[in-house]
Amino acid sequence: MSTQLHIISAFETAIRGSERAALEAARLLQADSPVKVWSTVRTAPAVEALAREVGVAVETIAPFAGRFPKGGVLLIWGTHFVPGVWLAASHCERVVIVNDLFNYAALYSCVLAVRAAGLPAPSIIHVSTLLRDASALDGPLLYPTADMRAMFEIERDYDRDPAVVGRLSRDVAEKHHADDPLLYRALAAERLVVRLMGATVLRGALTDRPDIELLPQSATGVAGYLAGIDIFFYRTGGAGRFIEPSGLAVAEAFAAGLPVVAVRPGGFADLFESPECGFLVDTQDQAHAAILRLARDPALRRAVGAAARRTARERFGPAYAERLHQMVMGGSPTA
Repeated sequence: MSTQLHIISAFETAIRGSERAALEAARLLQADSPVKVWSTVRTAPAVEALAREVGVAVETIAPFAGRFPKGGVLLIWGTHFVPGVWLAASHCERVVIVNDLFNYAALYSCVLAVRAAGLPAPSIIHVSTLLRDASALDGPLLYPTADMRAMFEIERDYDRDPAVVGRLSRDVAEKHHADDPLLYRALAAERLVVRLMGATVLRGALTDRPDIELLPQSATGVAGYLAGIDIFFYRTGGAGRFIEPSGLAVAEAFAAGLPVVAVRPGGFADLFESPECGFLVDTQDQAHAAILRLARDPALRRAVGAAARRTARERFGPAYAERLHQMVMGGSPTA
């Protein structure tokens, strides 16, 4: 008989990478184990719809009504929430924590809460090398993913002129670097199309540039948005504001066959396995030069995009589910 798996997160939004990665883990793992998905908060309709797409339902934890994970394996996805007082009554046989934020206090508090509840010492999965090294805690690496099937099916027109430069993220200031508006102005001055999803927070800095498209974070589906751009740029707030622990959006851009230009620091560096699959740079000047080079060379866009898609297929193909199963369940899949 297969062991029951409980996946818990705070399913507050359908756009944040942590929740989407948790649901993808449920989709992948339910092939070998019975899976129940739990939320520490009441889920939004958009989250429930996304859960139905991957074949699961999300139940809200209500400890005093007796609704919480019991027995089996507990997978705590992320440290942006507190597990709760029900831990001691769960009697779970194995606990795994996915470390996906630069929030050491929350991570250590979660580990201590698990131990205080009398549960086995938790295993830690880190979503990037950068995050693992910063946490000083041992544990395997597993870059987070969402359902990439629609991304892999996108057929790209690498000859589009002018090229469309884009990026997507949650529509919050910390996801954008202070230097980004100047970069977008420079690219638009080069007659490139700049279309950004999850960027309405930049309106104040770009109020005089109506030609730069600033879309809300849920303006369209991820696959539809990625199909409409030609070059993907990514940089977050940086030191002192926000460093991206991994970057699901970058992984999706790879799967969509997009050439990516990303600025360190960020856990997304793990994806750039070779110079052929994208441009990982250190400064905004280098990012500007790389984007212009790609914009002016359709053949280069095609070559880099193809290499990026191959990287995504290798990293997030069938072997990914096997690694996830082993890390979470502590053994090999039954089939």
